[in-house]
Amino acid sequence: MSPATRVLAACSIAVLGLGSLVAASGPAHAAVACVDTGGTGDFNGDGVADQVAGDPGATVSGRAKAGRIDVRYGKAGGGFGSSTTIAQGSAQAGGTAETNDGFGQTLAVGFVDGDKCADVVVGTPGENLGEFTDVGQVEILFGGPDGLGSGRAPKTISGNGFAGPRSSGSRYGAALALASDIDRNGAGETGRERYAQLAIGVPGLPVGGRARAGGVVLLSFDDTATTDKSLFVSQDTAGVTGVAEAGDAFGSSLVFGSGLSGACTNAIRPCQDLMVGVPGENEGAGAVELLVSPLTAAQVEGDTLSQATPGVAGAAEAGDEFGAALAVGREPATLVPWVAVGIPGEDVGKAKDAGSVQLLRFGDKDILNTVVGQDSKGISGTAEAGDRFGASVAIGSVQHDFIELSLAAGVPGEDVGDLKDVGGVAGIVFTTSGARGSDDVFVTQDSTGVPGKAEAGERFGSVLADRGTLRLGVPDDKGYPAGAVFDLTWDTLFGLSTKAGTAWTVSGGSRFGAAIG
Repeated sequence: MSPATRVLAACSIAVLGLGSLVAASGPAHAAVACVDTGGTGDFNGDGVADQVAGDPGATVSGRAKAGRIDVRYGKAGGGFGSSTTIAQGSAQAGGTAETNDGFGQTLAVGFVDGDKCADVVVGTPGENLGEFTDVGQVEILFGGPDGLGSGRAPKTISGNGFAGPRSSGSRYGAALALASDIDRNGAGETGRERYAQLAIGVPGLPVGGRARAGGVVLLSFDDTATTDKSLFVSQDTAGVTGVAEAGDAFGSSLVFGSGLSGACTNAIRPCQDLMVGVPGENEGAGAVELLVSPLTAAQVEGDTLSQATPGVAGAAEAGDEFGAALAVGREPATLVPWVAVGIPGEDVGKAKDAGSVQLLRFGDKDILNTVVGQDSKGISGTAEAGDRFGASVAIGSVQHDFIELSLAAGVPGEDVGDLKDVGGVAGIVFTTSGARGSDDVFVTQDSTGVPGKAEAGERFGSVLADRGTLRLGVPDDKGYPAGAVFDLTWDTLFGLSTKAGTAWTVSGGSRFGAAIG
């Protein structure tokens, strides 16, 4: 294991029962030539990238905020053709659309079964189960030759049955992460070695009677989408640092990344470490937990990183929310991983909740790290109260003199003149020693190449993801009342290309773009 993490004494953890999988896989179907295209996914097997976005505020059959997802299918030669809307109870999904379910609040795209058609995991954290409210559930929709939902029958993973009795407010599925095509023990052995791994955040779950302590359910799936291993992890799990405490909200954000701990070096099918956001830790100072290949090893090992960790820059302060957002990227030349940690509640001087981002490099030596924000040297703008810099983060790459890693940090509380909460996105190039502090940019919807117009209350930058391009969800956009999803090339973000971004809009939605697949 890399010295970036401290190896802890770990105890075996039992595999939990699988009774919460309430919808079994349907009959197998013939595999088609689906390919993963730029991280977006090919749901229908035509070899062209498709897209999906969530609208948890959509009204479905008269039920307010039942939620839906929207899918559009790419065309050979560019652009998009047909599109579809999927809600609970539709032909492609199980369940029943109900008021305040929030179907589509979170999304994860990857390969759950072995047909190489991309699948989508949909979080419904507002789902009620019996007398319990906001328990939440997760549904897996399988790709197939006729598009998303035409493969295996949808699989519903219900409530927090993995984590003990159901509890109102658990919000199962409030965060999701999916890692595909994983060699579970990293040895590269032949035979059944392809596994998908799904992490489900349950940040509102009580643990040992402590409200909203939170936890994470981890599942692995074989080629037939059969769940063959499951774990529940909280800060009370043996081998995990810290103690589950009320309000910790363990599992509020999740991201898989290979090479973070150095526990597995198989380059063909690497095992995956999991970063877990704990933004409520220590009166909201926040932390992240690095779980070392949790479904690969027979034991659970974890290590906590925060601004109170020796060698990590900054200071842990109440309300910082360290770990509220997470992203992972790799240096193009060395493949060394970086993690961006959003700290949107960070106070900068007298500017409350101005926000910042911590960049952590997990190399062969001790962690290299730096804190960046609008008060940092060479970074555009001014740190102001309520900016919430780092409320969302994404890591991509940009072509300067050579390909370099770049950070996109959402600043949804940014004011422009007299316009409040217009929002913006900071673009920062960084090297092996941290943020470079040059070639950085700050864009709003009034910037060249960015669709739309900057208006008060839009909170531009609240949802970000790297999908080969920089994809932005703008669920509160005023020009597109149903919400919108924008795509910018990273080069356009940094002003290195004149290619204008594109806007995906829909009709009949409410908060389209609240989640990006």
